[in-house]
Order: sequence, then C-alpha cells, then structure tokens
Amino acid sequence: MIDPGQLLSLTKALKHAEQPLVITGAGISVASGIKPFRGTDEAVWSTTVMEMGTLGMFQRDPVRQWKWYLDRFNACKDAKPNPAHTALAEIDQKRWLRLVTQNIDGLHVAAGHRDVIEVHGAARKLRCSKRGCPNGAPHGTLPWDDALFADFLATGSRDLLPRCKRCNKPIRAHVLWFDEFYTDHKDYRYEDAADWLFEADVLLFVGTSFSVGATEKALEVAFQHNTPVWSIDPISPPPYDRITWVQAPSEEVLPAVVASWDAA
Repeated sequence: MIDPGQLLSLTKALKHAEQPLVITGAGISVASGIKPFRGTDEAVWSTTVMEMGTLGMFQRDPVRQWKWYLDRFNACKDAKPNPAHTALAEIDQKRWLRLVTQNIDGLHVAAGHRDVIEVHGAARKLRCSKRGCPNGAPHGTLPWDDALFADFLATGSRDLLPRCKRCNKPIRAHVLWFDEFYTDHKDYRYEDAADWLFEADVLLFVGTSFSVGATEKALEVAFQHNTPVWSIDPISPPPYDRITWVQAPSEEVLPAVVASWDAA
C-alpha cells in the first residue's frame, strides 16, 4: 500500500525539481523476470559473481566465463520493460529526467527513455578485448550478434570463441567487471554521471542495494549538498535515516507517480 501523502511528496519532488536524477539498480527489473544480483537466495550472481565477473577470469579461462555470462545473458535478452521502466520514460516525456542505471539489461532504453547512462555497460553490446583497437576500449563497441556464438556453444572450443575482425583478438562482453574501473571505457559515461550527480537537486534511487561504489559516491555527494534523497524498494530499507523510504514495488509506485502528476 502506497502512502498517499508520501506519493504526492515524491511526485512534487520529481515534477518541480530543476535537475532530478534517478539511479536504478537490479530491483527495478525483477518484475521483468530478471533475478536480482544480490539480496535473495535466488540472486543469479550471489555466489559466483566475484569469481566469474572479472577481467582476470576472462584472461585465464574465457571459455568458462563466456558460458557463465551467456547463461545470464539468455535469462534477460527476451525481457521486456515493466511498468516501472515505462513510467520513468513517461515522466521523461513530461520533463527531462536524467537517469543512471547500474543494470546492463537495456530495459530503460527499450522503454524509450531519452538519455540513459548505462554506467556498468550493456548486454546488447560487445567489444574487442584489445585496448586501443577501434572495436575496443576506450571508445569502440560492437553490436550483439547471436550467430557469433553458435559454433562456440555447439562445441565449447576455445578456438571457436568469437574474435575481432580487425585485430583477431577475442571478443568480450561490454560490461564493467569487478576488477575494472568506470573510466576504462567512454561508453560508461562516468564523467557525465558525475556531472549529473553534482547538479542534481533531487535524487531518487530505485531498486538498488546501495552496495556498489556508484551508489556510495552518489550518497556522499548528495549529503554534502543537502540534496533530498528518496529510495523506492519493497523490502530493503536504505542505509541512512536521511533517505526517504517508499516501501513498495517500483512497478506500483512509479505508475502512481505518473497518474498523480497533473495534481502535484
């Protein structure tokens, strides 16, 4: 049950702020059928992510990592935006709404949000593993093509891993691994995200566990600037009392914000 007074306050905050900023995490995509990364027994990366989700693992055993990653990719590639993604895109049409997502599922883009910073990369993209290659960091990316992996998946052979057509180095996922840095690739738009954060006069977190560096930095800046901070999450309370907690599913709260927009 959404508190009506709290809903109106959140709607007013998003509507009347000069530069509201939304930061989304895995929780917003649960209603799209994508399991969260952490926090539940069903979290898909809860036990193996720190081992498998690293550049070091790609370099040591790319076959094992690609099989692991493709399992996770297949779990989300057919997912569709849920009412939370759609509602944020609708708000973005009413007023420009800056959005930074920690998710790689591409659902904000699919929902039609105009400007999304995918600060951890995007599952729909690949890149060459050789830094400096036009298809690799710090600028290059490649579109996803399922056909690239057909022979590899059929055999599991390291010799059949997809390779860059320019330099013949192995192709890797275009995601930020745990032993990498936000500044490793321009497509992560880390500097833009930092600018948006410093300019924000309202900060809304949706479905995030506050357990990664990006959210910790965001809270640090927001508290320094006395920026009002909100969090939408049905289960996990935010780590600080200064954050206003809306304890309800985002796929219920955000459409309700849209519905109450004109009255706010």
